[in-house]
Amino acid sequence: MAGKGDGEGEGNVLKLENQILVIKYVILFTNIILAMIGLSLLVLCIWLRVEPGIADFLEKLNSTDFYIGLYVLIVCAILVMIVSVIGCLSALQESALALLVIFLLNAGVAVKNVVV
Repeated sequence: MAGKGDGEGEGNVLKLENQILVIKYVILFTNIILAMIGLSLLVLCIWLRVEPGIADFLEKLNSTDFYIGLYVLIVCAILVMIVSVIGCLSALQESALALLVIFLLNAGVAVKNVVV
């Protein structure tokens, strides 16, 4: 009989704690993967910006908009890295407010990436 102290409710509490741990680590590893994607995008954009062979190729094509696109991608990569690091920290803290803030930041970055 539940509520009499015979321990029937303990299994449900342990299941809930395990599910919360799974969600915590899914959020953590997802943000780590997003941080690595943002870092790789940043490195690629910086490499394309400083590579002398690309500059020679763009001079032949008379294309100056390429660098504007690179700068936009660099800003997007930095934003993704910042949001993912904040997401990792909020997942480790298990703070409801921090998780709400990271959810709103992720939604904002997603909308910005769709618009741009």
